[in-house]
Amino acid sequence: MKFGVYFYPWYHQKKWDEAPVPYRPLKGLYDSRDPEILTWQMDLIRWCGFDYVLIEFVPLKDWNFEHCAMCIQEALSCLHNRNMKWAFMVDAGVIPSSGSRIHDIEAMIRYIENRRWADALARGKSGKPLWFAFSALPHEAACLERDFNAYEWRFPVWVPHWDKADEQLALPAFRDFVAEARANNVTVFDSLVRRHYIAFWQSSHTPRNFDGFCSVIPGYSDSLLKRDPQLAPEVDRQNGVTLTRQFQAAVKTQPDHILVYSWNEYFEGTSIEPTLEYDMTYAQIIRGLIGEARQQQNECETQTHLGDSNAE
Repeated sequence: MKFGVYFYPWYHQKKWDEAPVPYRPLKGLYDSRDPEILTWQMDLIRWCGFDYVLIEFVPLKDWNFEHCAMCIQEALSCLHNRNMKWAFMVDAGVIPSSGSRIHDIEAMIRYIENRRWADALARGKSGKPLWFAFSALPHEAACLERDFNAYEWRFPVWVPHWDKADEQLALPAFRDFVAEARANNVTVFDSLVRRHYIAFWQSSHTPRNFDGFCSVIPGYSDSLLKRDPQLAPEVDRQNGVTLTRQFQAAVKTQPDHILVYSWNEYFEGTSIEPTLEYDMTYAQIIRGLIGEARQQQNECETQTHLGDSNAE
């Protein structure tokens, strides 16, 4: 079992000014390029017990791209020095009128490869280097798995109701999964999993295992972003109860990867990074949860080994 955490490299004053974030970082409204901040963050992430950092990667034409690239370069140096792995989540943003973002996604991948940032990626179930592409449309996902088949691809997406084969409950861009589900008499969930889609986050206290990947959150609220429509439900943190219940339920599904959303996504209220409001509470909670999961895993492996030895 491996543990990853989503990380966002885009912060500086202009970004912080986009919306009044609900929680303020313990280190203040920092600049993600600051080497001292990055060292502090990566040391804490390692202390928490994470195996790898899942880094958000914005399009090359994004107004914040250069800032993010500078942060990533420094962050990867920190991770490399700590013998930690990483992965990227390429996020091409809003779907254009043409209905495809594949050229933007491919440009992002080539940029990462050319910078040699893909040389120490975490490994997926297949043993291949692991990549994520956020909410890739079905034809985009198919292109990535065909043209970049040296990697294992997973496609995080949020869908209101994973189990209902009903186009009123599935996002419009994914209605072909509804059609596929109906044709094969399976759920939308099964249809998505077959094509390597995973949950970006889940609101339930019993998160689903998506072919070895299970996602957990400490809480969620995107109301300050004033999205139209406001589809996602608000998930109360309950002073750490939500994170604890989701994580422990995820462990019981015996996934290969547990992904925590997120280290520092303040605009959707999912951060576990130390803040003025919570201090080290969530970092300590996740450290304890990962430690318990590893201990359980070690005990199971020891019992299996003893059983095999006795059989011999």
